Amino acid sequence: IQTEHSEEIMITKPFSETEVRKIEKALSRRTDKVRDLALFRMGVDTMLRTSDLRNLRVQNVLKSEGEIVQRLDVKMKKTGKMVSCVLDEKTQSALQAWLAQSEKTETDWLFTGRKGNEPITSTQHRRLVKEWCEMAGIDRARRSTHSVRKTKASVIFKKTQNIEAVRLLLGHASVANTSRYLGVENEDALELAMGIRI
Repeated sequence: IQTEHSEEIMITKPFSETEVRKIEKALSRRTDKVRDLALFRMGVDTMLRTSDLRNLRVQNVLKSEGEIVQRLDVKMKKTGKMVSCVLDEKTQSALQAWLAQSEKTETDWLFTGRKGNEPITSTQHRRLVKEWCEMAGIDRARRSTHSVRKTKASVIFKKTQNIEAVRLLLGHASVANTSRYLGVENEDALELAMGIRI
C-alpha cells in the first residue's frame, strides 16, 4: 500500500557528495550550528531514520574513556531490528565538538531542541534540513530528512552496485524495498546490464 508518506520518501532526492561538502562548509562557519553539523554528519554516516537519530543518547556514542565510538549498534524504532553503523573521523570530530559545547552527560539525549532536555522533534529536524539547504545554496525542493538518510546509501550503491550491502546498512527487509527507496528504476537496471559483457 502506497501512503502519502511513502510517496514523499520515494521522490526525496539524496544529497550529492558536492552538496554534502557545501552543507558542511556552511555549518562549520557558524558557532551556533555545532549541533546541526553533528546531526547532519550523523545522519549521513549512519543512514539512520530521523526517529532513530532522535532516540540516541550521549552514552550511545561514547566509549568509557570518553572517546567517540567508531561503531554503534542501534535498535531501529520502526522495525525493532538491530542495525550496525560506522562513524568516520569527520563525524567523530563533529560529535566531540558538540558534546564539548553542550556539556551533556552520558544519559542526556544526544540531539536536543530549544528546551534542552528533550530530543528534537521530527518537524524540527525536517525544518533544519531545509534551512541547511538554504544556507548552502541548494534547492530545497525534494529535500527532507530522507535525503540525508539516502545520501551515503546512494553513493555506496553507485560505486559498488551492491544492493544487498546497502539493504543491510539501511536495515531494510528486502532488496525490493531498497531498490524502491533508492529510486533504482528499470532504466538504471538496463543501463547496468548493458555495461556487463559475458
